[in-house]
Amino acid sequence: MNQKKFRVGGNLLQEWSLYRRQEALRRQALGEEQPLAWVKDADLLARAKYPARQQVVLKKIEPQREDCKTFWFGPDEEAGQSALAPFRPGQHLTLTALVEGSPVSRPYSLMSSPSQARQGLYGFTIKAQGLLSRYLVEKAQVGDRFTLTGPEGEFTWQPLRDAPHLVALASGSGVVAFLSMARAVREGDLNLRLTLLYTCPWKDGFLHKKELDELRGGGVEVEYFCPDCPDGSLVPLSVARIDRAAGQEPYSLFWCGSPEAMASFEKMLPALKRRPQSLRAGEGSVWCAPQKGPGRRLRIHARTVTYTIEALPGETLLTAMERAGIPTQAPCRAGRCGFCRSRLIRGEYRVAPGFEGRLKGEEAGWLHPCCTYPEGDMEFEIYPL
Repeated sequence: MNQKKFRVGGNLLQEWSLYRRQEALRRQALGEEQPLAWVKDADLLARAKYPARQQVVLKKIEPQREDCKTFWFGPDEEAGQSALAPFRPGQHLTLTALVEGSPVSRPYSLMSSPSQARQGLYGFTIKAQGLLSRYLVEKAQVGDRFTLTGPEGEFTWQPLRDAPHLVALASGSGVVAFLSMARAVREGDLNLRLTLLYTCPWKDGFLHKKELDELRGGGVEVEYFCPDCPDGSLVPLSVARIDRAAGQEPYSLFWCGSPEAMASFEKMLPALKRRPQSLRAGEGSVWCAPQKGPGRRLRIHARTVTYTIEALPGETLLTAMERAGIPTQAPCRAGRCGFCRSRLIRGEYRVAPGFEGRLKGEEAGWLHPCCTYPEGDMEFEIYPL
């Protein structure tokens, strides 16, 4: 057997000259006097698919309910935006707007399809809850301009991880991500069979029911459920109904909705007859409704600048900072990404229901303003990018 000998140590200068000579030979062999053409193309493609931000203009508004509207955005050509970035059904984009003179951001799941994005349209269905959402529903007008970042999020169907049959549980506005998936199935961008089980507290409260009914067939099935239907035409969602929808083939189970609905869905999982191949919960964000009354005094250190502001009852630290015009970074607004992580100096607080996992950083003195409500006056340090 041939044995190779490896030399340890030696003249470092000689080793470096050998390396440099090899590098020059490689460059000569590859003809790399100028950057390769495919490298330029790849860079352009990456910027087009994953832009740092997108400038969009509001094209159309469609009322859904008194407290809910669908907003259609297109590229703002006057700002140099000629096309929209592609996305995977189930992802979200973060929208930023000026509300009362302060920049406010919030992530919204897309209800439109990848095909519509290729045609220059993003669609979001937004309910009037929280500072930015209420502003959009009550005051936004066609022609208004906004900034989007993303797309982001892992609430997506992946062929290597998930089964070809997706059973989706939705409640209220949580249906929008599945509407995007249903559109993609019918348009050929997703190769799967989607069974949507959509529940709503009242019979006439289902969002996008007309669109969902039109998408039935061709790999999309939709069933409606109501826990207290006056005429008995709809029954409550049950474990038996989920088992029946799953059938005997491998399936994946996704669910999305309000925190109460999410908790209800999760309680059903242990009782299922057959375990799903994969599970995925919707990526909800924390919302708040500022109220009248005495606020909490917040002292915030941002590098060399110190702010003293007031947080209204019912709003998170992040919302209070946005309302005061303090620049912050919080792409997910749900305690997941870590961008808004801040150092606690003093004060008591609580986290939003369902986000208790972020309390693990309390012992180390960290908090996440996006899902944190002050219980008294507070002082903390943020790290703006």
